[in-house]
Amino acid sequence: MFSLLNHFLNLFYINFYAQVAPGYDAAREHLSTKGIQGKDMLVFVVFGVIALVFIIFLVFVYFKEKNRPRY
Repeated sequence: MFSLLNHFLNLFYINFYAQVAPGYDAAREHLSTKGIQGKDMLVFVVFGVIALVFIIFLVFVYFKEKNRPRY
C-alpha cells in the first residue's frame, strides 16, 4: 500500500516538476543576466497583490468559520 502511494506521489512530483522547471529556469536566467527591469517589477507587484488578497480572504474565512455556531 505504501509503495503504491509512493509511486503516485513520485508520478505527481515528476509531472509537476516537468511543467514548472522550464519556466523557472527561463526566469532565473533572465533575472541573473539582466536583473529586474521593465515589466518584471509590474509582474511581481501584480502577483504580490493577488497573493495578498488571497491570504486576507483565507484569514477572513477562517475567523468567520471559527465564530459560526455549531448545531
